[in-house]
Amino acid sequence: MKNTKILIIIIVTLLLLIVGCNANEGSGDNEKGTLIKDHEMGLDNFGDFYSYNKIENMGTYETGPISVDIESVETIKGSITEGIKSAGEEEYQDMELISFLLRFDLIEQIDENLKFTSKENIHLVTDSGEEIQQPHSLLSSVVGIDIMKTNHEAEESPFLRNFIFEVEESTAQEIEEAILIIDAPVDSEGNPVGKDLEIEIDFKE
Repeated sequence: MKNTKILIIIIVTLLLLIVGCNANEGSGDNEKGTLIKDHEMGLDNFGDFYSYNKIENMGTYETGPISVDIESVETIKGSITEGIKSAGEEEYQDMELISFLLRFDLIEQIDENLKFTSKENIHLVTDSGEEIQQPHSLLSSVVGIDIMKTNHEAEESPFLRNFIFEVEESTAQEIEEAILIIDAPVDSEGNPVGKDLEIEIDFKE
């Protein structure tokens, strides 16, 4: 009888360990986030991405003749589907991201040739001190003065555009603050037309 009780205790202990391991496996990072579906800019078409913290309607900012409306910003974790990336590359797996949905517009007609591009004028600094010089080339939209001028002249509402920054020194869950930096456009002589924007994002609010 004593041996039977010991055997039962061992079996129960093993079952508890198995259940505990399965629970831990199921409580991975992705389950703490919300799977993104029907993303405004089609991010979910690239792979499986999970949203953690999201702030909406952060307001409109201006630099020179350019206005920037921030519809939302969120921290995201995910991976691009293997069929989309080049064979053998692993750089698009388990990505930690900060995503912005922005609308760029001109608040006045401009005649001079100003220089402004999303690749050169939009940057990000995280609360870990990491500086990201430009949005992710594959996952982000493109914007420039010519696009904004065409849209403004046609009197169309500014298009929604997605700018995503890949973070390497923090995780989507850890990021609490960030600063979106938008450099002012420059004229043909390289002089800034307006002030650089430094927009603080607090995910703790």
